[in-house]
Amino acid sequence: MKSLFSREQVDSNGLFPEHRRLQEQHVEEFGFNRAPRSLTAQTNDGINTFIASVGQDRLQELSTGETSGGMPPQVLPMEESEIEQNLDLAIDSLISYFKSGQFGEFECPFKDYKKQPIVCRYAAFLPPNNVPIKRVLHWCNGRTESLLKNLQTVYALREFRGAGLALVMMDHPGQGFSSRYLRDPFKGFARDFDELINAQKIFEGIIRPQLIKHNQSLGYEGGFTYRVGAHSMGSGIATRLLQKYPDLADDWLFMSPMHDIDTPFDVKFDQLGVIEQIAVRILKLIDILDRDFDYVPGAKPGYHPNPLPTKENPVINKLTTSSIQTTLINKVKERYPGITLGSPTIVWLKESITECQKMREKAGILREVIARGKHLTVLRPTGEQIVGKKGQDRLYELVGEGIKVIDIDGEPKPQHEMLIERPQIQYKVFRWLAEFAWGDGSLIASGPRTLEWI
Repeated sequence: MKSLFSREQVDSNGLFPEHRRLQEQHVEEFGFNRAPRSLTAQTNDGINTFIASVGQDRLQELSTGETSGGMPPQVLPMEESEIEQNLDLAIDSLISYFKSGQFGEFECPFKDYKKQPIVCRYAAFLPPNNVPIKRVLHWCNGRTESLLKNLQTVYALREFRGAGLALVMMDHPGQGFSSRYLRDPFKGFARDFDELINAQKIFEGIIRPQLIKHNQSLGYEGGFTYRVGAHSMGSGIATRLLQKYPDLADDWLFMSPMHDIDTPFDVKFDQLGVIEQIAVRILKLIDILDRDFDYVPGAKPGYHPNPLPTKENPVINKLTTSSIQTTLINKVKERYPGITLGSPTIVWLKESITECQKMREKAGILREVIARGKHLTVLRPTGEQIVGKKGQDRLYELVGEGIKVIDIDGEPKPQHEMLIERPQIQYKVFRWLAEFAWGDGSLIASGPRTLEWI
């Protein structure tokens, strides 16, 4: 029987073991490995950092705000001027706040190239110990991303955390702080997307009881609203998660969603997806030839920092038009090289195309959950160059009017990574994310679908 791991992968520079060593070092720094299948205890340093970031008096006001009539929680992102003034200090502050969370890990029922279980790492940013959890935002990352991609998002929502929001997230199998499938740790691999979907379900099954226990310890019986938000590949995973487990969450938000893969096969006249079907069969042939774990054609091996946008070419990296945000993300990866990931593999491409097809085939499930009162909302940038828009539109037409699609515009046109875009985009998206998590989950999409409408 063919094995995905049958071919030896050359490591002439000794980068593979060094990457693994560094990742283990990063895992130890944050303490993921100190709490198998449960969260680490909140440290005094973490509590103090959280209190200092919000203020003791403000935390007290937030904890009683709904009954006392105080000011509701606000989105408070780190100002771009603060980042520009001293980038390293800004990253220090963001990392320090991130460490105010709690961390854990769990083994998955699928194996790596050594036949060892894949270990997934996760983080939770819970309210203070005396504040009940009223809302949960389960966040699902995109491809190549790690938990540290969300540094600014977690920081911007700290007042909502103080009022009772729990923000929970994990690194997908094979990326970020989680262990890798392949000997080459830079390859973006997915043997079967069901494994990525199942990992999120396992995570939900581990984290939800801990959140319930938090409330029980306070004698709070009000329960909490559980919502799932996702970005890019994470949105594709979350969509399939929703189709497999319609009752897992109350509402769903998809940003720059991988509801279609933008490939050379995605041509305008191929309305029925015939060329796409042929492409999948070609990729399956590659699978039979035992080449499915190779990088996609044209990809460079290893990890490469994103190029910086310029005034002349603000969309050079197809991710963001912000030079300072690109620099920040590149710097974080310089500090934590063990979490880096490179280009996708052939099997990842094949699996992604297949999963997008399944989303359309099972669009009826999305209609059903909308009919039962759940909200499904899509935020997508008008400058999108990473995921395919044609397949997105095809899916939303199949779902019908119940799904809300909001196109976010600006000049230059916002790119794929709206949470690390220019301030006028980033801050608005932060506010929408907070509204989704803390409000009724609907994000009303009436009127012009532009940034100015908000």
